[in-house]
Amino acid sequence: MTMTTSPHTIVLIGEPRTEEAVAAATITPGMLLELTSDGEVQPHSDSDGFSERLFATEDALQGNDIDDDYSDGDIVNYALARPGDVIYAWLAGGEVSTVGKHLISNGDGCLHGVGSGSYGHPIAVALEAVDATDSSRIKSRIQVRVM
Repeated sequence: MTMTTSPHTIVLIGEPRTEEAVAAATITPGMLLELTSDGEVQPHSDSDGFSERLFATEDALQGNDIDDDYSDGDIVNYALARPGDVIYAWLAGGEVSTVGKHLISNGDGCLHGVGSGSYGHPIAVALEAVDATDSSRIKSRIQVRVM
């Protein structure tokens, strides 16, 4: 399902449940999120750990797109993705992903390939090949299907 142009929305296929919460940090649409003990959301912080399938979405009602960050204290729109939903997520810098590669939390809101030391369950599979090893990029967007 590789697209020839870059998508302009985070949820590409599916109808996930949408919710909102206060941001506990700066959040970019497409980031994998976690709930804090205060009921706020922040980038998922447990590398290789277990995760809900929560992804920040763009704040289209405010005229923002996928490149507009939420600031600490903003109300964040996010999707509780379901298996089969296709999300325009973030691949961690330094990663190379091939189609079909299983992905898990990188501990910073991005995803990375499942390795032998991973103890969590993969949350998505890559639908496109992405090379994020370019030193000028910290991370790259990637289309994934939620598992």
